[in-house]
Amino acid sequence: MSSPRLVVRLDIDTIACMHPGVDGLLSLARENDVKFSFFVNMGRAISYSAIIRKLVSKSNKDNQVVKLSSVDKLGFGGVLKTLLFNSKVGLSHPQMLHKIVREGHDLGLHGGKNHGTWQHNARSWGKTKLKEEVEWGFNAMTQIGLPAPNLFCSPGFTTHPDLEVVLAELGFLALADDHLEGAKLISPSLRVKDFKRINTTMLGQPGAVGYVENSMASVLFPDDVAIKVKKSFMQGDAVLYDHPCLVGRHGLDRLSAIIKVWLGLGGQVVPLRNLIEK
Repeated sequence: MSSPRLVVRLDIDTIACMHPGVDGLLSLARENDVKFSFFVNMGRAISYSAIIRKLVSKSNKDNQVVKLSSVDKLGFGGVLKTLLFNSKVGLSHPQMLHKIVREGHDLGLHGGKNHGTWQHNARSWGKTKLKEEVEWGFNAMTQIGLPAPNLFCSPGFTTHPDLEVVLAELGFLALADDHLEGAKLISPSLRVKDFKRINTTMLGQPGAVGYVENSMASVLFPDDVAIKVKKSFMQGDAVLYDHPCLVGRHGLDRLSAIIKVWLGLGGQVVPLRNLIEK
């Protein structure tokens, strides 16, 4: 029986995620001789109209989710820069994306033209609009010389009903949008041949927030986190979810500790492609 494998899935959805977040993570990967799975939003981070709608129709739903504030994750400067400039995340940092690929990590696509717009509206789009968004992100990557992506995850885990079909038509192999407790880590698509669905198993619930973020917001001590990691290890292969803006900065020590626990138990930390290879 092979040793349990851990995939560290990292969604790059803001400028603060790109820098300094990715820098710290690449250093951590080199130190431990492991590879991560990055998913990059090539477009803009936020939708101003979505923010206004959320403020106007503020519900109590978020109060049930144990997570950090945007300032805690991005820093005050990161929040201010995002709100004022809202630059295209991936397109404004091509050299960093090439570095990710050059160092052997996965680099998948995370949405289309605007992270916030996808997260709040994608389920209501028609198939034509959906395909236009995915193609925009796909082309944004290839036009700056990056390999054609074959892994995808939706902003906010917001999955369009036709997404698997659209992705398969563009050559994608897997969609990492599931986060179902007790479900299989990898499942075949019921709609598309030779296409896989990936279930993220290590994250904060409810709300599908980052694993490290949730542990920090819950004020868990390192020993408590280690116990949780060991429990996940005993269940076999796992996918851990978070964002470089946090785990590449002041959450780096916590992620490092998680990786050391997993490796110390005899496990492996591998890119997602290793799990879906035939």
